Amino acid sequence: MTTVLQVTYWAAEAHSNQKRVTGGAYINHPIRVARMLERNLQPFPDDDIIKAALLHDVIEDTSWTEEDLITRMGLTGNRVIRWVNALTDSEVLRGEDKYRHTWEKIKNADPEVQLIKLADMIDNNLSYPPHWDKKDGMRIKSFRLRCFNLWLACTATVEHLPIEFLKRQLLNTLTLGTASQKELVGASISSVNGNNNPAIDLFGDSLPLNDDEIEKLRKGEYVFRSPK
Repeated sequence: MTTVLQVTYWAAEAHSNQKRVTGGAYINHPIRVARMLERNLQPFPDDDIIKAALLHDVIEDTSWTEEDLITRMGLTGNRVIRWVNALTDSEVLRGEDKYRHTWEKIKNADPEVQLIKLADMIDNNLSYPPHWDKKDGMRIKSFRLRCFNLWLACTATVEHLPIEFLKRQLLNTLTLGTASQKELVGASISSVNGNNNPAIDLFGDSLPLNDDEIEKLRKGEYVFRSPK
């Protein structure tokens, strides 16, 4: 049986010599994501969720492949590897096609994958690289919109998983902390019943979104903005 400690070492090995665009060792990011989940999964954290969180960028951002993970984890790692694959962006697609593909994957993913993706987006939204502030913040606005599309895609409701809690946390980050706790709770809960919910208005006002973009989100469509 593979332990969380072993997986932490593997993640550190895979990301060795990598830096985040904000500076600092890359491994700090997956560790923060895993710790966020561990804190909120108490008192009985699911080790496979923590392992997948630690490895969530390994296939996408390093030279490691799915076969490398299978070699290390064996058959006991099937669930973890499946989740890591679900969290991995396409290497072939680019631009809007790539982001739309990721959105479709997350919409149809296991609840555990949606949970990890929410924690990943929360951490990413707390650490923008300084150069994203240039060009009227278009990179930041484009990234926040991608995250909000994914926020709407995370509709799983599982009693023992803190999906709603992390959705409120992420929505608070995406609306720049302007929404009240009551608005955040109402928007997050109502999102599981379709896209006609207060979150679209809250986020739309903070970005801001135009009428066409808001209408597309209400229809459950993907909305893209170029970061350029």
